[in-house]
Amino acid sequence: MRIASAGPKLAGVKLRAITRWLSPSGFVLIGMLMATPFITVSCDAPGGYGRAAPGSTTNYTAIDLATGNAPNVTGDHLRPPDQVQDDRIGPLPITIVLIILIILGAGAAIIINDRRQRRGTVAAIGGTALAALVLNQAIVQDAVEHRLKEQLTVAMPAGHTAKDYVKTGSGFVWCLLLLVVLTTANVIGWRRLRHPPIAEVARSGTDASVATPVDPWGPS
Repeated sequence: MRIASAGPKLAGVKLRAITRWLSPSGFVLIGMLMATPFITVSCDAPGGYGRAAPGSTTNYTAIDLATGNAPNVTGDHLRPPDQVQDDRIGPLPITIVLIILIILGAGAAIIINDRRQRRGTVAAIGGTALAALVLNQAIVQDAVEHRLKEQLTVAMPAGHTAKDYVKTGSGFVWCLLLLVVLTTANVIGWRRLRHPPIAEVARSGTDASVATPVDPWGPS
């Protein structure tokens, strides 16, 4: 019986060792996504935008928004030097806060050893980062739309507004999805550590009021 039970226990330990690093890996991946487009001004913007002539796309990454750097312009169509307009947005405090939260989330997921405290802390940071991400996107979307309207060199096509040419980038979408998954998983883990499943208590033969919580997401 002891030999038979060793296999599942060993597999459980390996699984927990792997899942232990899912949260920090997730935050690191989100940090890498900060260098991908969050806001895009499409190539068909009337008369172009900033440094981009019609036919070129302007991409803002979170790094651009935090540092105030000029966005990346894709395509071969650039405005002549005498027609270039400022396309920099930022540095934005909310974007800087977002990046700091991502760093704190990764650090908390690595450093905190207590399982319940780690889950709770990571969930709180993830939820705050999620709110900051959504707020940041709303602020940037409005700022870029306003900048586009200010820089119009030709009339806006009938039935269109600046919003039609300012799009959400893939970087924002992936960051949003990952933060939702990380936050939800850690909330569930925190709650299960607080209230261990009845089946776990029954198997251990321990009274539920004094049972030691079992972390389904990973070891300390």
